Amino acid sequence: MTTSTLTIVPVASIAGQNPTAGDLHRAVMGLFPDGLGDRDTHNILWRADGKRILVRSDIAPTVQNEAARSIPEPNIPFASGDQVRFTLTINPVLRHNQTVGPRVRRVETLTEAAPLVINKLALALHVEDIHSEVTWNTSRKGTPLAVTTVTGIATITDPDELSHLLRHGVGRAKAFGCGLLTVLPA
Repeated sequence: MTTSTLTIVPVASIAGQNPTAGDLHRAVMGLFPDGLGDRDTHNILWRADGKRILVRSDIAPTVQNEAARSIPEPNIPFASGDQVRFTLTINPVLRHNQTVGPRVRRVETLTEAAPLVINKLALALHVEDIHSEVTWNTSRKGTPLAVTTVTGIATITDPDELSHLLRHGVGRAKAFGCGLLTVLPA
């Protein structure tokens, strides 16, 4: 079993004032050695909450600054039927398989986003309550990127699938601070 690491880094210590998602991505990847390869190889996931960045990775950062703090990720034994509080940052968009017109439409409200989140978590969690916490807009190569953090209460239906989602993330735009799922006992 891989021991993963949680690292908390103040945004100001690595990314400066008003960073974009690209700035934050470069700052997070700058915590790891050069030549590391693809972010996916080491399951590097992160989420920014304005003042700090939470990073979850299969390897510990090697380029530390004084403000960063890393700990081994706690191994909480979850079982089917356990109730948890979850936090998930997503890029809420609807994708359409069409040849004419926009293929991606940004989701504007929690009413639209909730089914997307519930669907993405369905194999691991039965979502009972969901709230939208934070939404911020940035850009990715000039394309607008909406980032929404949702929280909620859920019941675990498959602990192995939950472990997979915790380690590999949920959805797209992971390089830009989306996909990190965290859970705590409710």
